[in-house]
Amino acid sequence: MRTQCSSFMLKLEKLTTFFYVNFSCKIGSPSPLVLDGVDLKLISVKVNGKELKEGAYILDSCHLTLSSPPGNKFTLEIDTEIQPQKNTLLEGLYKSSGNFCTQCE
Repeated sequence: MRTQCSSFMLKLEKLTTFFYVNFSCKIGSPSPLVLDGVDLKLISVKVNGKELKEGAYILDSCHLTLSSPPGNKFTLEIDTEIQPQKNTLLEGLYKSSGNFCTQCE
């Protein structure tokens, strides 16, 4: 992983995030890329600027997996949405007593 950038838009009812990262992998057969995330609504996933369709990735309640990442260099862009007021785990971004809170993760 070389370059990473993220931005977000926080509104009263939801947080929209945009994240991109440039990957540089070892030459050879790429391993699956597994990213962790809980209670996220996936808006879009792009590899090298092209949006991936369902089936090109695996999404479950805790992970986003690219089974076959392309080549040894690629850019991954992910847009997600969360609802901090529904986050009862008190991890990541959550809302408590009317205030947005986070652990400095």
